[in-house]
Amino acid sequence: GDGARSVPINAPVTVTFSQPVLGVDSSTFSLAQGTTAVPATVTMDATGRIATLTPTTPFGGSLAYTATLTTGITGVTGTPILGYGWTFTSTAVPKFRSAGVPSVR
Repeated sequence: GDGARSVPINAPVTVTFSQPVLGVDSSTFSLAQGTTAVPATVTMDATGRIATLTPTTPFGGSLAYTATLTTGITGVTGTPILGYGWTFTSTAVPKFRSAGVPSVR
């Protein structure tokens, strides 16, 4: 949801519409980190109600992202949706300490 925090770095972004829609693709459902577009694939489920945006690489840790839906998306009757956007922040990437490699003598 809008303002969500600690979104897993490998999570897809999903949207559930109240009715079936048309025109959902990577030009009408997009993701950005700041002003930089995030490459992703966009798919729709068989009902035409659930869109999934899957980034081609995991999110960076502790970064804010903005997902956007445009008016190019329409209901099945042709009525465009209102444009909509929301933000979320990815979870921090855990830092691991190297355990080192034991030496054998």
